[in-house]
Amino acid sequence: MITRGMEPNAVVYSPLISGHCREGRIQEACMLFNSMKDRNVLPDTHCYNSLINGLCKAEKMEDAKHYLSQMQEREVAPNVFTYASLIHGHSKIGEMNEADLCFKDMIALGIKPNDIIYTTLIGGHCKAGDIPKALSIFHCMLVSGWYLCKHIACSSIASQKWEDGRGYPGFS
Repeated sequence: MITRGMEPNAVVYSPLISGHCREGRIQEACMLFNSMKDRNVLPDTHCYNSLINGLCKAEKMEDAKHYLSQMQEREVAPNVFTYASLIHGHSKIGEMNEADLCFKDMIALGIKPNDIIYTTLIGGHCKAGDIPKALSIFHCMLVSGWYLCKHIACSSIASQKWEDGRGYPGFS
């Protein structure tokens, strides 16, 4: 493309970054992302999301947070997918306080959580053994109108309840 005199744009970079991440080539994805500046290509939300998602899946949460900060400094708006990646990444490695902070940040920005975010948080808190927090998020989910994933959330909470041998009044 470049040898033919055509300049790539953000739409071209995003799948390339995603592909590197999917193949476990996180360093190459970061280098490609960072090279966009040298070519005067401004990364858009999709480019940032591709990189942040890859970093989170590779459990490189500090790097992911760095790119989130950069994204916000450059006034590129994060979206529900940005925060879903961060919340999933923190939950995956047991950093539920960080996952909760991401959840609070997205709410403060006016980004509405989706069913994936709710079930990720509920599952993460259940895995951490914090059933009261999982139930609190479940309640928040119901109040927000998310009924479609109710069975998934109930399943997570119930399975943790039985694994731990604990019972909670009103939940069986």
